[in-house]
Amino acid sequence: MGQLNLAQGEAAGPAYQRIWQLLEGLPHETLLELRGESPDSLTQGWIDLALAAHAGEPKNAIAQWRSAYPDHPAPGALLQRLAEAAPAAVPTRQFTGTVALLLPLDQPAYAAAAEAVQAGLMAARGDAANSVKVYPSRGDGNAVVALYQQAVSEGAQYVVGPMVREEVNALAAAKLNMVPTLALNAADQEPLPENLLTFGLPVEAEAMQVAQLARARGMQSAILVAADTPLSKRMEQAFLKEWKAQQGTVVAQESFASEASLAALKADLANHQADMIFLAANVDQARLVRPCLDPATPTFAISHIYDGLEQDPENAPLSAIHFVDMPWLVNPDHPDFAPYREAAAKLPPGEAQRWFAVGVDAWHILAARAAGKSLLLPGLSGTLHMDGNTINRELSMAQFRSAGVVLEQSN
Repeated sequence: MGQLNLAQGEAAGPAYQRIWQLLEGLPHETLLELRGESPDSLTQGWIDLALAAHAGEPKNAIAQWRSAYPDHPAPGALLQRLAEAAPAAVPTRQFTGTVALLLPLDQPAYAAAAEAVQAGLMAARGDAANSVKVYPSRGDGNAVVALYQQAVSEGAQYVVGPMVREEVNALAAAKLNMVPTLALNAADQEPLPENLLTFGLPVEAEAMQVAQLARARGMQSAILVAADTPLSKRMEQAFLKEWKAQQGTVVAQESFASEASLAALKADLANHQADMIFLAANVDQARLVRPCLDPATPTFAISHIYDGLEQDPENAPLSAIHFVDMPWLVNPDHPDFAPYREAAAKLPPGEAQRWFAVGVDAWHILAARAAGKSLLLPGLSGTLHMDGNTINRELSMAQFRSAGVVLEQSN
């Protein structure tokens, strides 16, 4: 990476072209590795520009890059060319083979999400000839191994699921001869079997992306405000870990349990100032606590703050909050999403739509793997790439405004 460790004055003229030629052909995974090793902001800017060029929505990605690196010497003509590149369409790859769905369709706690995954996958399948067989799971780690073996013995060449973490852990530990399998939750063990990939909607990954994006925007100090629930604490801890890894500082950590605790919270927050606030909360908790937060301090959150209703009057208290979410939710009119709107319209907003997007993307992940191609997909749930056996999602940044939820565009 030494070729890119240039002072700004040295990176003039033909050097720009050499740098860009070096970076633009690198795989996404390599760029991410280089970014973690980049020694200075100039080098990091070039790497982030290459990552932005890989994004599914290049115009928005380049605009965000310009905001993060306003003084970077990358030529304006290059930036314009990248921004005007046609967005990469959601792929419609076909492949052969029977697909088994191991989903907890009969379990009340998971049925709505499982049904949405199934609807999304079938919408992506379209008129393909693949047979899709459904195997309802019970959310039971002891039973899922036998169910998986049944599916394979009955001809499954690919498996999507299971979806419950206990089931994924059981499958990962079973030492089976596995067909290509895409589990829809994380596993606790590492390393995973070669044919077992994991893909889903972990709050930790979203919180880490918020930390990265905030630091890219120049934020250096943060106040953390979390609802007093296990899920919000997971968001908070993931943000905190990544924020510290990004050399950010924490001014204060505050929590709230109910409306009765808000007065004390507001008094405590009045004693602190920071570049930003990270709010670890769901939508109802965020509406409750928002009046306690300084409106002049940029506030960031993850997708749990958004109910999926673009112009919901009840979201008025959330005005100006920035949050990460999947393109399917914050850029729903994107022309590449048209093939899926009819099927998705049968589902409620919010979480069901997110799991529908996971189902669509699951089909395309299987197709890419079947074709033996490296995975870099502009999906409904984000720009997808592999890190080991995990499918990661790069999300979009949006903001609550008076007109509703708006996909962020930089000036």
